[in-house]
Amino acid sequence: EEAIGRISGLRRETVLSVAELDTLQDEAVQRIVGDLGEALEGGDLEEAIRLYGNLEVLEQPETAAPEATVAPGTDANQETYTVQRGDNLTQIAARFGMTVAALSQLNGIANPSQIYVGQVLRLTGTAPAPTGAGKLIVVDLSDQHMWAYEGDQLVYSFVVSTGAAPSYTVAGEFRIQSKIPNAYASTWDLWMPHWMGIYWAGSMENGIHALPILSNGQTLWAGYLGTPISYGCIVLGTQEAAQLYNWAAIGTPLSIRY
Repeated sequence: EEAIGRISGLRRETVLSVAELDTLQDEAVQRIVGDLGEALEGGDLEEAIRLYGNLEVLEQPETAAPEATVAPGTDANQETYTVQRGDNLTQIAARFGMTVAALSQLNGIANPSQIYVGQVLRLTGTAPAPTGAGKLIVVDLSDQHMWAYEGDQLVYSFVVSTGAAPSYTVAGEFRIQSKIPNAYASTWDLWMPHWMGIYWAGSMENGIHALPILSNGQTLWAGYLGTPISYGCIVLGTQEAAQLYNWAAIGTPLSIRY
């Protein structure tokens, strides 16, 4: 009865609505209003009720979806972000409420346009200040992160994985003592690209190297960077390890700390 009562006064409302439709430019509403007028003229109240319900739905104001401050699938509190296809540094910085300059400095990125798919970017914390001149590598076991300096200039900032229990990476002051393009670990039957030895643990040398490769060609520990996972070595992503290998010489100091 309420709907019929509302429809009884629709002749005037319909005329007013039609007059306003020129500005609305809504063809669907125009069609429904026209059909509604015909239903009212013909006394078909059931059809008029149906059409009026459709008209009310169409005329509901649209509400804009809230803008996301964090991209779908990301955690606002996450500490690292892995670069995806189509990403650029400007988008990533905005996504996590950072500036491009701050994100670049935190990750030792000299050219913001040169990031690559799979690169792990640090989102939190600050790079420790170096002391002295020359090249220096700093590894923080608590943060699972590495910084490389030349003088006071931050050159690289990389996510790493260090030794897991019971084979923890030893904290201390060391130097790069050996370099092998692709070292072989017979104990585990795997290859360690871009090997740089740093200290001896019994009869075995621990070092810095890229994600190891099994004899069947499978990359080991892919996706686990940032978590202690190795047998004592400091593990980098493949491209990051190549960059550090080409930059650091035998004798380059290395500080491993908590």
